[in-house]
Order: sequence, then structure tokens, then C-alpha cells
Amino acid sequence: MARLVILSGALAGTTLELREGRNSVGRTPENDLTIPEEAISRRHCDLWVNGGRLRVQDLHSRNGTFLRGRRVKTAELKEGDVLVLGDIAVRLETPPVEVRIPERKPSERPHPALLEDGRPACWTHSERPAAYTCEQCGRHWCAECMKGLRLVGGRTRIFCPECSGHCQSLGETSTASPPRRRRDRIWATIKRGLTWRSP
Repeated sequence: MARLVILSGALAGTTLELREGRNSVGRTPENDLTIPEEAISRRHCDLWVNGGRLRVQDLHSRNGTFLRGRRVKTAELKEGDVLVLGDIAVRLETPPVEVRIPERKPSERPHPALLEDGRPACWTHSERPAAYTCEQCGRHWCAECMKGLRLVGGRTRIFCPECSGHCQSLGETSTASPPRRRRDRIWATIKRGLTWRSP
């Protein structure tokens, strides 16, 4: 939250915390922020905090409210602005906003070892050989773990059960048919055309 640091007078170095909404500033204790200096009126000004915006409004003080050397009735304030209330200088400070990006923890599950014959094992069923590998997360899966989506034309697209990325067949026989490559589809079309034209 924003705060005022008193720069001059008997309370120099004192920090006054501002709250959201109206903050009354003056010499007497009934104000939200009390600065007991003779140059400051009983009810000198109001400081309005609205989200990240600050505004000062002078309350017809005897010695005035000054911003950047000019007397103001109302004005927008920025970080580092120095207000002079009578002859007492105060500086507006806003603490830096700390943005933290949460760390992404790697999966706690250990990656399954290779099978005895050197083939990659399924991520879920470590005793089974993998039939697919995910192009996005790199994990290996057996046919039982896979999710398939049948596309128009009878083709099936295989998705990773972990990240929903596209999976490529490792050449193993599986219950779900792997997606056909474009070259295979073109040859199949040509063969159908040749077969249809032959007597």
C-alpha cells in the first residue's frame, strides 16, 4: 500500500501508511494521518487512494497544499511526488509490486526403465513395451493407455493421455490404428483409381 514519508519538521523520517479510500491529513488527532505541526491546518487535506491511483484534495487550508511548486486544490499524484503541506514536505512512496511466477515442479513419478530387450517401457505399465511416443512431452505409452479420435475418412488420431499432444507410432502392433501418413493416403488413392480403370 502507498505511504507518506515526512521529509521536514519535527517528525522528519516518519512514515504514514495510507489505506484504500479517503485518508484525512491534519494537525489534530481526529484525522487519519496526524502531523502535529503549526503550519498544518486542523483538517488540511484529504488523500484519496483508489487502486493504484492517488489524488490530493486541499480542504481550504490556511497555508495551502503545494505540488511541484504550485498551490493545488486537487491533483493526481505519482510515485515519488513531494507534497508541501504548509511548510512540511512529504513524499509519496509506493512499495514495489512483487510478481512471483510459481515454479513448475517436474513430475514426481520416476520414468520407467527400459525393458530387458532395450525397448522403451510404457510410462504407466512399466512391464509392457511402448507402442507410441508423444511428440509434445516425450513420454512412451502402450496401446492400452492411448486415446484415439476417429477423423472424417476413417483415420484415427492418437493423443497422449498425459498432455493431449499428438502421438507417433513406434511400429508396435496396437489395438488403435495409428494415423496414416500423407504419402500412404496418396498411394492408396492412386491404387484405387488404377484398379477402377482396369478392365
